[in-house]
Amino acid sequence: MQQWTHRFVGGLLLLALAPLRGENWPQFRGTHAAGVAPSEKLPIEWGPDKNIAWKIEIPGAGWSSPIVWQDRIFLTTAIADQPEEAPKTGLYFGGERKDPPKIHYDYRVICLNARDGAILWNQSVGSGLPSRGKHIKNTYASETPVTNGRQVFAYFPFVGLVGLDMEGNILWKQDLGVYPTKAEWGTGSSPIADASQVYFQCDNEDKSFIAAYDAESGAEHWKIPREERTNWSTPFLWQAGGRTEIVTSGKNKARSYDPATGNLIWELGGMSSIVVTTPVANADFCFVSSGYVMDQKNRPIFAVRPGAKGDISLEKEATTNQSIAWSQRLGGAYMPTPIVYGERLFVLYDKGFFGAFATKTGEMLYKRERLPQVANFTASPWAYRDRIFCLAESGETYVIEASDKLNVLAIQPPLDESLFMATPAVADDTLLIRGSHHLYGIREGASPSR
Repeated sequence: MQQWTHRFVGGLLLLALAPLRGENWPQFRGTHAAGVAPSEKLPIEWGPDKNIAWKIEIPGAGWSSPIVWQDRIFLTTAIADQPEEAPKTGLYFGGERKDPPKIHYDYRVICLNARDGAILWNQSVGSGLPSRGKHIKNTYASETPVTNGRQVFAYFPFVGLVGLDMEGNILWKQDLGVYPTKAEWGTGSSPIADASQVYFQCDNEDKSFIAAYDAESGAEHWKIPREERTNWSTPFLWQAGGRTEIVTSGKNKARSYDPATGNLIWELGGMSSIVVTTPVANADFCFVSSGYVMDQKNRPIFAVRPGAKGDISLEKEATTNQSIAWSQRLGGAYMPTPIVYGERLFVLYDKGFFGAFATKTGEMLYKRERLPQVANFTASPWAYRDRIFCLAESGETYVIEASDKLNVLAIQPPLDESLFMATPAVADDTLLIRGSHHLYGIREGASPSR
């Protein structure tokens, strides 16, 4: 079956915008960072020659996820002026590249039409030689952008935070500084936003902080130092108990801040020694987790009740307190963020294991079980149509029934890429999967003919 492929011509291809309306996917993991889509029209089967509505080449490298507002997709990339070293799949030591590469990068935000993948604009926001190294599996465009529907905000480690309008015009730039990261693995925490402010968690080996910036002007509203070293977790805006708070994960502590002032609301110790996953929530709790694979005795999940204040850390050997409804000391994952779907919390583990917990009680519905075939996972799972989807680095997608028992319904074959690490997104009836070189629009019953 033929596939439509749009390629860059002179750096930019402009095509007509087709109408598309549906649920927005404005940040990493979509609305409320939940990773859940409501559409019953979304595809449950695909492959290189099945249900591919469009496929577009994305120049450069970037593990940022696509985001969607109405009929537009936004994503970022870092375009090198010479070939880069190719990564391999899986967790492994020796992947850090501590010396900055002698490569010139062009950092770009790209906007596409969600219906046919046509590029609407392609904006450079900065360029130059990087001043710090990174892990071979990381990129200099790994942070997912965010939109409030009026502006798009993107972060690049050697550019800073950038605000653009929906037509790609640069409104402002905020230089946040360049900092060393653990083992020079690079950065990964994405910005988040509400109607008036953009928030960024910058945990590093030198001067960690969290800050809020004005969405219209980029002016700094507040900046709070953090007693943390490098973390890669994206903060989470939690609305519960009559208040909104910014929940952050960190090696030393998980913390909650007031979005208006930056004042600390609560803090929670007991995290693992490396923290990547983002907090998630449902109507009852906020679930904070971490799970570095080398921490054999501490990979926790905490269910935090709304209204918590002060130090809510558990006493030694305790599993609950006034603010912690339940906890699981060995439930957390290293890279993929867990997903709440219905009354279950599903956890995808990096080495191809999968587990599920009851959200109300923390009961382990089934123990960590190995998925069929050996696979490695970095992308976070997503859900719709009573299924959980898990994209392996090698490109297979495991389709799992959302139930109390592990039931793998199907394994979708890999698309034509070498590596998949970006978390997929949804645009109305279209699933968006980003590989190492292309962005795919996957739609039920799609035909490549116009």
